[in-house]
Amino acid sequence: VVVIDEIDAVFRKRSSSEESGEATRSSVVNQILAKLDGVHAIPNVLLIGMTNRRELLDDALLRPGRLEVQIEVPLPDRDGRREILQIHFDALRKRGRLSRPLSDYVTNGFSGADIAGLVRCAGSIALSRSR
Repeated sequence: VVVIDEIDAVFRKRSSSEESGEATRSSVVNQILAKLDGVHAIPNVLLIGMTNRRELLDDALLRPGRLEVQIEVPLPDRDGRREILQIHFDALRKRGRLSRPLSDYVTNGFSGADIAGLVRCAGSIALSRSR
């Protein structure tokens, strides 16, 4: 399994711009795309690209034979946020840092990573207040 996180950093849509470096970047993207064409022929290899900004990806990357299957992972719903909060708060409670979880309403629109960061921040604040 090969995972490329933040794949939009490498495979951003190419432009016909004359800007400095754009021709070089486009050439690099073309070379990598050509190499991706052969990946599906290698047995037992799965290539996964991840991004939060699908609209920035070059269309050539998403064509059949490359990353042709796209799976959107939406933000967690209220129940999902509640579960994520519970998991992270339980870990902090075991270390004696927090006693009361945040409301799942406060985290509306948050990703799992956002919620984890919020809980870490709350834990740090609670720890500093207890000193």
